[in-house]
Amino acid sequence: MILGHTLTASEEAALKKDKAQAYATSLSNQIATNRATRFAQSQQDEAKHKYYLGPSPIPPPTGDVNKEMKKAMTQARKEKQTEYQVALDEQVKALREYRSAPDSFLKILVASESPHKTRAVKGAVSNANVLGIPAPSGVSSQPLDFAETLSGAKNRMSALISAPASGQADYAVAIENGLIPGDDGETFIDLAAIVVRNLRKGKESVSTSAGVQIPKNYVEQWRQELGSRSACSSVGELIARENACDAADPHSFLKSKKHQREQLLTTAVQVAMATLDN
Repeated sequence: MILGHTLTASEEAALKKDKAQAYATSLSNQIATNRATRFAQSQQDEAKHKYYLGPSPIPPPTGDVNKEMKKAMTQARKEKQTEYQVALDEQVKALREYRSAPDSFLKILVASESPHKTRAVKGAVSNANVLGIPAPSGVSSQPLDFAETLSGAKNRMSALISAPASGQADYAVAIENGLIPGDDGETFIDLAAIVVRNLRKGKESVSTSAGVQIPKNYVEQWRQELGSRSACSSVGELIARENACDAADPHSFLKSKKHQREQLLTTAVQVAMATLDN
């Protein structure tokens, strides 16, 4: 998308169409996953019943149960649609603000539409207008060492500076979180690799966020589920599933909400920006 002019009605309609299609695909995948999970759970329940109570089959679900299940799925769709619309409105608003920013403001692109990342960059730099743009990491959804984590951040940066929008930006920021195992096999640290690039001078710096220790049991459970229908794409997603917390910010849950991911990233971006000043 080429920046530099007012967002037209056709551009906004095209953006909404693309996002709607992506949402529909995501929802279909979610429904398929939910069905597979329910099937697996029913198989487990039947196996437990046979083990403890003998070979008698478990009675099939009643009509009321099916009705309640359909009702729950309908409600889930409505909630997902609301979340999608709110996110879309925020993206359109951010794009308008970015284009209309005063000349005195720095324009900073972030290689992600994640609100945690864009808010972190906004918190790190005053008088800046920040815009998140999707950029692929080119690595697994759960990097498992620092080399892969840094590679993911650099790949996002490469994709970001290749976008047309980079021609009008002052800085670009790419962030990738990964799980770093200790040599003892017992310690696992989640941290982010931060890459900041001054697009006017062509200078680049790298920093990391403060690491957060991930309990070993979550890592082991995630590994055991790999390849199964219920497998999570990352350890953070598993932690969220088990504790009903934010999958993008398990750090807050693990640290009793004292150190949110956004705060950790803000400090890391500030360090990288300060390094560029030298």
